[in-house]
Amino acid sequence: MQKNWIGKCNGHSFTYNLILDGKIIDTLQIWTDRAELLADSKFVGIRSAEFLSSDCDLTNLRAKNPVNGELLPVFVTEKILYPIGSDMIVGIPSDQNIKKPESCRHLLSVYELCQEMNISTSYELLSKEEAMAKKKVIVEKLLSEGRGGYLTSSRLRDWLISRQRYWGTPIPAIHCNQCGVLPVPAEHLPVVLPDLSGFS
Repeated sequence: MQKNWIGKCNGHSFTYNLILDGKIIDTLQIWTDRAELLADSKFVGIRSAEFLSSDCDLTNLRAKNPVNGELLPVFVTEKILYPIGSDMIVGIPSDQNIKKPESCRHLLSVYELCQEMNISTSYELLSKEEAMAKKKVIVEKLLSEGRGGYLTSSRLRDWLISRQRYWGTPIPAIHCNQCGVLPVPAEHLPVVLPDLSGFS
């Protein structure tokens, strides 16, 4: 069941710095299965502005391509076809995303969004062998530089906290009526869960 929920690890997650007025204001971890074409990225798509940690002028917001440093426009839109289970996309035109499933005909492909926004749809044509070799070089380079490159599924999230036994997520916190929510002091860790062996 968990295997089906996580999905196949058939792509890589890369770190994109969000730039506003020449300053890094946030970072995004974005999954793609076309790492070999990262240099051909045209934009970064985000389903909702809620994924940004701060309010900002989206017209001037840019995402820095981890491969070549190019500053890419950031589009907050729900009308593009995102990878399964993902709320972000690297806009890479390729032969794989010219077509889209019939069930998603109301959504735009990367190609269609590029055309709508008057963005170039050019990309490097690679054979299967060339693509695999280039992907390996890019992934190893970015891994060594700490800018992502981890093999993963589009469905996984770094911020995901799965529901655990008993009362929920295992984050020890104190809910104080005067001070609000506070972390449990280090000297009181680990918090031992009660024995519920007789509970049914």
